[in-house]
Amino acid sequence: MAPTDRTLDAESQNVTSTSLDEIFGTLANEKRRFTLYYLRERPTTTVDELADVLATKALVDTPTLSLSGYRDEMLIRLDHVHLQKLEAMSLVTYDRETGRVTLAALPPVVESVLDHAMPMERVDLADAFDVEIG
Repeated sequence: MAPTDRTLDAESQNVTSTSLDEIFGTLANEKRRFTLYYLRERPTTTVDELADVLATKALVDTPTLSLSGYRDEMLIRLDHVHLQKLEAMSLVTYDRETGRVTLAALPPVVESVLDHAMPMERVDLADAFDVEIG
């Protein structure tokens, strides 16, 4: 199948099978995908804001969760797992001292995966991300 405007071959994106496995492995986690969805709308944020967003999204999905407890757990997971994996793939930069998280220039293959996954996950950015935890 020849590449079209909507599909890019691996060679044109400088993607090897190893890096493609790493990309899919990184994007296989819902928290990391939602972090990238959020950062595509707000390219710079804080780890605290991401924890709020992901905890609120989880509460929408599972109303029996304790929001404050889950938010604290999410903050730890973001700091120790998710942001490290995204940073290792050069998808974000994370300044642990300030808590600032910034979206990096995403490779076209990552943009494409996120573009296709987002509607399937029925991500409503307004509902999922425009929240504050007091």
